[in-house]
Amino acid sequence: MNTVMTLMTCFVEAYFYLMLLDAYLEKKESFSPVMRPFVICLMAAGIFISNMVFNFGAWNAVGIFVVILLASFLYRCHLAIRPVMAALGLLLCVITEIITFFGLSAYFKLNSEQLMESDTLRYLGMILSKIFGFTVFKIVCFRGKNKSQRPSSFWVLFLLVFLSSAIAEFLF
Repeated sequence: MNTVMTLMTCFVEAYFYLMLLDAYLEKKESFSPVMRPFVICLMAAGIFISNMVFNFGAWNAVGIFVVILLASFLYRCHLAIRPVMAALGLLLCVITEIITFFGLSAYFKLNSEQLMESDTLRYLGMILSKIFGFTVFKIVCFRGKNKSQRPSSFWVLFLLVFLSSAIAEFLF
């Protein structure tokens, strides 16, 4: 059951990352709507393999970063924007996971080990984090749809804000 839930969340995360790329980057003509489900499946497989091989550690983040980075080549943009978008997508997911984890810990008054030992609470956390993640990604993507051409300095500042938030959450 744990593997099935992990695989399902990989598909949801792949969808989130493509939604983010769609909002901020221009698709290449070769990336047709027919290809989208295939790309989501490939991304989900890459994320799943990274999760299984690296067991949700720091190298897992690198693996997912590479998956998003590779998907960004389906879009037309400056080369420097690609890693920024990959980092942004990864940071959004990490932040929503951390907030959900600490929220469940506080709500049920359990420490991290107790929370992870309970299959029910772990599955609840997976579902809640994806719902919360969907909301966060939609808000960020909505802001992207109303964009004019933003300079590179905007993207650097945007990344720094999210990076500082992620570090603050991690240290908290």
